[in-house]
Amino acid sequence: MRTAIRCAALLLFLAALCAPLPPAAAVSYFPLVHHEPGDEALMRPGAKVYLFHSGTEDARRALQVGTQLTVIRVLSSCEPVEVGKVRALALVGDTYLGAEVVSGAVKPNDIAQAGPVSCLVLAAQPCALK
Repeated sequence: MRTAIRCAALLLFLAALCAPLPPAAAVSYFPLVHHEPGDEALMRPGAKVYLFHSGTEDARRALQVGTQLTVIRVLSSCEPVEVGKVRALALVGDTYLGAEVVSGAVKPNDIAQAGPVSCLVLAAQPCALK
């Protein structure tokens, strides 16, 4: 009886080790490959930028070609200020969006928002997509 309980416990333990883990919902990017020297200059209307987003289903629904996003910059006082607008030009990979500055002056690390979805503004094309 005792041997049967040990065998059952061992089998349960091994089954728990082999069970697949749920997928993670978070994504990140490697910042050193997305910002080139001199990227801190303001990007004016007509400039092409890239936006990094989460790649979730909500983001894909909200971020379609032609979508206009409001760009905000968080000041050192933690106050968000609207600094411009960008328009989505193309979906690039699973987590990037090519966009064009429509108005204002945008910098890398600004936040572009469309409804509940936020994106990080990047100046250079992601290395994984070159």
